[in-house]
Amino acid sequence: MQLDVGNIIWIPCEVKPGPFADERRVRLSSSINEWVGFVSVSHLQEPILEGKTKVRAIVVGIQENTFSAKVPGESIGTTLFGDLVSKVQSIGSFPTGHFEVHS
Repeated sequence: MQLDVGNIIWIPCEVKPGPFADERRVRLSSSINEWVGFVSVSHLQEPILEGKTKVRAIVVGIQENTFSAKVPGESIGTTLFGDLVSKVQSIGSFPTGHFEVHS
């Protein structure tokens, strides 16, 4: 799959209840790094309370067969998530600066 900076992608994640009804604690994990934070349910592929789904993110960097992405939420640690390009599904692209990263 061709992935470019600015692409919107679905990243597999684990979801648990968050502090608010419209927010979930999300964990993304790869061989490159881990991202844990709080995300609005509107950014999840399925608005589940707990379990596995995918979260929407924007690609901010590409290097050979890996990418880095900004997840639209409040991270507890690292702000970017990275993984292999083959692990994600592109759902489109937006011009730089037109993707809401905070909810």
